[in-house]
Amino acid sequence: MKRLIHAELLKLRTTRDLLWTAAGAPLFVLASVALTIKSGSIPGDAPFDSGAGVRSVMAVASSGSLLVLLLGITGTA
Repeated sequence: MKRLIHAELLKLRTTRDLLWTAAGAPLFVLASVALTIKSGSIPGDAPFDSGAGVRSVMAVASSGSLLVLLLGITGTA
């Protein structure tokens, strides 16, 4: 069992996609939230301190979950 875990950790360390995806997911979320706040594109022109504004920013922040999903698929494949 110890050799199996060691082999899996070796696979994760040597896969370049893992590093790029792990580094890219937080950067992608930060960039998308920053662009949303800068452009002010909230549905219905709601202010950012309202419930609709917070929900809009959180919805954009969840876009990074796609990259984390790809990270999980790569890790299990």
